[in-house]
Amino acid sequence: MVVFISCAQSTPVDLTICPLCDRHSSDIASRRLNTNYCDDRLNFQTSCGECYDRSIEYYQDLWDEYNRSRF
Repeated sequence: MVVFISCAQSTPVDLTICPLCDRHSSDIASRRLNTNYCDDRLNFQTSCGECYDRSIEYYQDLWDEYNRSRF
């Protein structure tokens, strides 16, 4: 078990539980999102693979909509 203490909170967080869906998962990781925030820390999400895939799909839809509106 990996324990992580966030700067925003003083209590340890069990990284075997996804912080987004609260389900136990063996693939909790910090992964790069398809975003482009100036603060690079905001371009990463700590979650299970399933939540990450949903986030990638969500942001891709936003990028697609943005790019369609530009033409």
